[in-house]
Amino acid sequence: PLKKNQGISQLNIRTKTNTMRKVLALYCLLLFQAMPLGAQETETYYLKDEDFRLSPHDSLLIAEMNKKDTIPVWEFGIAGGHVFSIGNVDYLPGVGVGVHFRRALDYIFSVRSDIFYARIRGEDEGNAREFRNDWFSASLLGVMTLNNLKWEDKTRKVNLYALGGIGVNYFETKVRENDLPTRTITGKMAWHGTFGGGISFRIGRRFNVGFEHKVISGFGQRGDLVDGFETITANTHRRTFADIIHYSNVHVNFNISRSAEEEEPKYWLNPLFDVYQELDSIKQVLKQLNDSDGDGVVDLIDREPESPAGAYVDTKGVTRDGDLDGIPDFRDRQPYSPPGVPIDAYGVAKEETETERANVRAIVQEEIAKIEFPQPPPPVIETKTSNWYLPNVYFDAGSIELKPIDHATLLKVAEVMLENPDEKFVVEGNTDLAGSEKANNRLSYKRALAVVNKLVSLGVPREQLLLRWNGEHKTLVEGLHEVNRRVEIRRAKEGETEMPPPE
Repeated sequence: PLKKNQGISQLNIRTKTNTMRKVLALYCLLLFQAMPLGAQETETYYLKDEDFRLSPHDSLLIAEMNKKDTIPVWEFGIAGGHVFSIGNVDYLPGVGVGVHFRRALDYIFSVRSDIFYARIRGEDEGNAREFRNDWFSASLLGVMTLNNLKWEDKTRKVNLYALGGIGVNYFETKVRENDLPTRTITGKMAWHGTFGGGISFRIGRRFNVGFEHKVISGFGQRGDLVDGFETITANTHRRTFADIIHYSNVHVNFNISRSAEEEEPKYWLNPLFDVYQELDSIKQVLKQLNDSDGDGVVDLIDREPESPAGAYVDTKGVTRDGDLDGIPDFRDRQPYSPPGVPIDAYGVAKEETETERANVRAIVQEEIAKIEFPQPPPPVIETKTSNWYLPNVYFDAGSIELKPIDHATLLKVAEVMLENPDEKFVVEGNTDLAGSEKANNRLSYKRALAVVNKLVSLGVPREQLLLRWNGEHKTLVEGLHEVNRRVEIRRAKEGETEMPPPE
């Protein structure tokens, strides 16, 4: 600090407060201007089974409607470190602190907004001149990742980058020269340029730390007044260069997102990650469509995936045993043994040498003829709601937004409901296994609510709909498959009620 016995007074508290308000207001303005510059977006086309039954033109239309915009992930950073200026007065060590928000535009480029405060000091040898500067600034920076064109890993452990941009500053400088009274360079807004570079180290999916060095140079006459003294020539009295501020800092950064399913900022990811992810999804689907035991039933629905070679199986892939004697049909020498009769190791009844199919039919028909069946009840006239199918609505990962094609589907569903005003219908939300159980409960509820709101907007009375949710507990297939991210619509069962929202 400046020496009190040499006439240096402290900065007025009210002045500091007003200064901070101005800089914060300006920083917010710059931050809002940065928002529309770009989004961390990817366009992914999902092909569904029905695409293969449509014309090429219709397939392209469905793919166009299934574009997915990834919600951007923001980085919030806190920094602190050493600051000094190079100008007309020798520098003394100073302290600077700051915060920033960073948003990826793609895998290489991102945009960042900074707010920065520093106490900059200097003193010539012999104490002939000294100054103290309270610096406030807000900057909008472009950031370029320098080491992201590598393909071996999904994520980067190190992020090396360069940055540059412009901003506005506000500072006041207290100056003392020899034994003259202290003078003050009053605060005023001015422009400056910033450039630098840094390196960050990935600690986890949500957290990283790093080191950065920035250089700040003011524009115009105030750029040479950081230390309170202008650099002039003897003849022209013209300024020859500006004071340069150097800021070396350690920063701690946090990735902020709205969903557990969202990825990291793209400057941490392999540019081919999306391709690898799609290939893995295709591999999982193809694996489920294999028939590893060759019984004619794909592994996805095969309840006996290792059926013996040559075995007769049912529609679920289970080895058949027609007479339930414990000997599978493909090994049973007497596939229709009489019930309750002892058999040998080959499935042949010990009391009868052979039972022909014709004899079995005769016995069965004789026994059926002895049964007195009751008279059938009068025929029931089925209503149009006694046997129907209502389609499901599917969602992208982490999304509660209806796809364009679903609006037409729900219009038809609404017509069915309006034709049956005395019936109640269940709208039941589900998710895949990505994310925590608590987050999936909320996500399944919001998906069901989106469908309910759409049906109500189409004229269906709200009291006709029962909203229910299952979270991740009713997945149909393994893996992060779209069929698990669904909302089912069905006729309500007797006594079924609406569920309250999850906690």
